[in-house]
Amino acid sequence: MATKFQAYVPRAAELVCDVIAGGKEELQCKFCGNVLHNPHQLSCCRRHSCEKCVDKMRKSISNSGLKCCPFCKKSKRITTKLNMGLLSQVNILKVHCPNFDSGCAWEGRLNVAAIHIALRGIQGECQYQKVKCKYQECKSTPLRKDLIRHETGLCKFRPYKCKYCLNFNSTFEIVTTQHYLVCAKFPVPCPNECTRNLMPRGSVQKHLEQCPLQKVSCDFQSAGCNFVEVRKDLSDHHRACHLQHSSLLAKQNATLQIMLVKTELKLEDMVRQQEEQARFQAHLQEEIKQQQSHFQALLKKRFKEVAEQQAEQEAHFKVLLSKQETKYQQELSSLKGKLDEVKRNASKEVNRLSRDLNAQIAETEAKLASKTKELNSVKRELNLLNTCHNQTVLAYDQKIEQLSTQCKQLKIKTAQLKTEINDLQDNGREARNLP
Repeated sequence: MATKFQAYVPRAAELVCDVIAGGKEELQCKFCGNVLHNPHQLSCCRRHSCEKCVDKMRKSISNSGLKCCPFCKKSKRITTKLNMGLLSQVNILKVHCPNFDSGCAWEGRLNVAAIHIALRGIQGECQYQKVKCKYQECKSTPLRKDLIRHETGLCKFRPYKCKYCLNFNSTFEIVTTQHYLVCAKFPVPCPNECTRNLMPRGSVQKHLEQCPLQKVSCDFQSAGCNFVEVRKDLSDHHRACHLQHSSLLAKQNATLQIMLVKTELKLEDMVRQQEEQARFQAHLQEEIKQQQSHFQALLKKRFKEVAEQQAEQEAHFKVLLSKQETKYQQELSSLKGKLDEVKRNASKEVNRLSRDLNAQIAETEAKLASKTKELNSVKRELNLLNTCHNQTVLAYDQKIEQLSTQCKQLKIKTAQLKTEINDLQDNGREARNLP
């Protein structure tokens, strides 16, 4: 008996098809027993196996801890290489369609089987291939030959419009299981089953107002009749119980007469209370007017007192302001005198310092002249005189620096005095501008 070979479909390895012709043992995977899928050759023992089977072998080896080839038991490291020759032989094998058992009679080469089944949508030849519905929520996988019928008439996730109200759009499942329960146009029977005809849900309430099997109360319920039966028996009840209804109406009329008398008495009491309230309100209004006039008089008196106090405070503030202004003017005049005196003293000091400096410079020039004459006679005396001259000039420079420092300090003091005078002048102006 010939061995039956099965092969994985390229690009769809989850599908397996039966090999019709060309199956050889050398094309059989030593691990799974099917036709080689992407055949890889083991470097240790030259055997062939599927690409996925090689991955499984490596995982089982790593988990078991053997670390050797499961066929030859020698190599500690499994290395593989894709065998293109065997791959071409596998691709030309003649196979049945993977859906042969479902009824597809297609036969052809293995590498064309993927095109034949074309897993996605309605594309592809095989009408017995299970495909996914185009609506994402749907998990059904109908046969390709039934896909259009499923998507248009069977899928509960297909778009659907309510055929009664023609306004609600959603999926078939939501419309039929949720919307139909509340749709005002959906046909429903009478709750009392008075007729076999269906009616829109929105008109049921109007129908119940006329339904002969709807339970209703007697028209004389307010008079005390407790009859509650279907509407069609109401007229018979009125004819049979007209005497009782008349008695009930008479009792109700007597009760209403008593209530009317009581109501008239209450109304008279309310009229008297309203008159008393009107008199009380008039008295309150008179008292409010008196209180208002008294309060206005108090306000006028208080406003007058406040105005007098403000006038006194303004006069007092004016006196204080004039005194303060006089004081500021006196201080300003005294500061101006001090400033003039400081200016005079500073000018005198500067003149004196300049005279002393000129005298010292003249004396120094005379000494330098005499020293210059002696310098021409003897070089050693010249060096000595130069040394003395340098020391003298250094001392004069120091004195000049001291004098310049004093002058700067006098200028700073003068600027400070000017600033104080300006501040005093500003304060005086602000004092004059005060109200």
